[in-house]
Amino acid sequence: MALLGGCAPAESPQTEQEALAKKIESRLKLPDGAHPLDSYGRNYAYAEDGTVVAVYAAPHWPTDAKVGEARWHKSYEALPRIMDGGCSVISVSYNPETEDLFVGCNGVA
Repeated sequence: MALLGGCAPAESPQTEQEALAKKIESRLKLPDGAHPLDSYGRNYAYAEDGTVVAVYAAPHWPTDAKVGEARWHKSYEALPRIMDGGCSVISVSYNPETEDLFVGCNGVA
């Protein structure tokens, strides 16, 4: 009995998508003018060609992902479409095969 008292509860295992999001986020260098990573709701999806596409949005841009959260969408088409915002919206593209990573701020209208 005394041995069981010191055991910590097991953490739930990461899904493949959660692990991939963490890998991408660990490699990111956010552009000049961007907020800290946890300031964004991070929306991910696979594109048809197998790349991972993400839209990181600051709180004033409503998306399904809450600030500080990474959320996977069922399809690329389900990602939020924000065509403005400067560095309050970050676009990310990652190719899992080549590990090429693109990160950039949205344009400003």
